[in-house]
Amino acid sequence: MLKRVGILILAVVFIGSMAWIPVVDVAQAVAKCACEKNCKCEHCVTGKGECHCKAGEKGCSCGKGCGCEHCRTGKGECKCHAGAADVKAKPISDADYAKTMQSKDGSFKATYTSDPDTIPVNKIISWKLKVETADGQAVKDAEISVNGDMPEHGHGLPTEPKVTKNFGDGTYLVEGIKFSMPGWWTMTFTIKSGAKTDSVTFNLKLT
Repeated sequence: MLKRVGILILAVVFIGSMAWIPVVDVAQAVAKCACEKNCKCEHCVTGKGECHCKAGEKGCSCGKGCGCEHCRTGKGECKCHAGAADVKAKPISDADYAKTMQSKDGSFKATYTSDPDTIPVNKIISWKLKVETADGQAVKDAEISVNGDMPEHGHGLPTEPKVTKNFGDGTYLVEGIKFSMPGWWTMTFTIKSGAKTDSVTFNLKLT
């Protein structure tokens, strides 16, 4: 009799422990997730992976099959409209196709020049990126990462461009750029200098 009671107790403890594990995991996931109840990002739809939405915001409104950069890589911001699934980003006004742009938070100003000047499709080219502070001082010590994206198509560059040379006057050589097709592209440079990190995005319209 005692043996049977002991076996029963062990079984109850084992089953209880198995039931507790996912509850703890779910509780931890919810604690880390900044999405609200109606969020449709892949993390909330499937329960897999990590939440890439920012704390205090409603989170990503993309559907499970969305191809925007945010949903594909977990980087950047969701560019889709709230409440819509798989919404493709659209080009912005022609005024934003400038070669000089302010960074997102206003810490830097950047200007690019391309070699060749007329940007070709399906050829590897290089850019020179001039980085300045908001008041026009050269940023000579920056760490710069590069990301190219085609928002309407949901894919990036076929290459991985990198800064290969610092000219010492705020100008940096970026090599390995290749645009695989005509259309609207964005080139985003994340710039870190001292305690400041900011990003600047250029819009391109290739034919």
